[in-house]
Amino acid sequence: MARYRANLHQSTIKLMPALQASPHPGRAKRNNQANLLALKIQFAQQPEILFLNALCIGNLRRKDPDPEMRALFFDIWTKQRRYMLKNIDTRWLLSALITFEFVSDNPRQQQAATTSFAFFSMMRLYESERMVHGASPTKQLRRNFRVQKVTMGFNSNSMLRGDADENLIKLMIRLADSDPVTGPMIGELLARMHCDQGNIFARIRNARAKRPDSERNM
Repeated sequence: MARYRANLHQSTIKLMPALQASPHPGRAKRNNQANLLALKIQFAQQPEILFLNALCIGNLRRKDPDPEMRALFFDIWTKQRRYMLKNIDTRWLLSALITFEFVSDNPRQQQAATTSFAFFSMMRLYESERMVHGASPTKQLRRNFRVQKVTMGFNSNSMLRGDADENLIKLMIRLADSDPVTGPMIGELLARMHCDQGNIFARIRNARAKRPDSERNM
């Protein structure tokens, strides 16, 4: 790992070799060697640093993580953070952020990791249930929905006039401002969420934007 840390910039330029998936992947024994091969196949022809980040995440989630992997992981997200935020896909970005819960001694980074895990996991769970029921991700919200009990005795949230969604996002923004390492990672995830039209926050935002002017100040 020391050689990667010494030339981390080179890993942003160097591409992983081209590999093809095994014709019988289900028969492969799930050991460390098989997991390593799976990562190499997944990141084939992609910048090496993306592979190294995934390799670190897999190692650091174990009960006996490698200290050198920890050092490399922190180098990736301190020295090459801008490159990573621009080039990493959303799944691995969230995984990297969550990993700070396991490897960081900084309470702010740990809080950023755990809260982000809860926030994006609940959104993913909600959208997964929506898919099961066949509802469109951009389906317009009903305007004549009446307040009623939803679960555990709670009243339903007012989608057009409520502020639960805004308060959740404000919480994430405060976390994004709290740490120079994990903060930009949260900011990038929120930016991607804002640009995506297939999530609950976008549907609420779009419904409010379509309200008549007479209703917006009520």
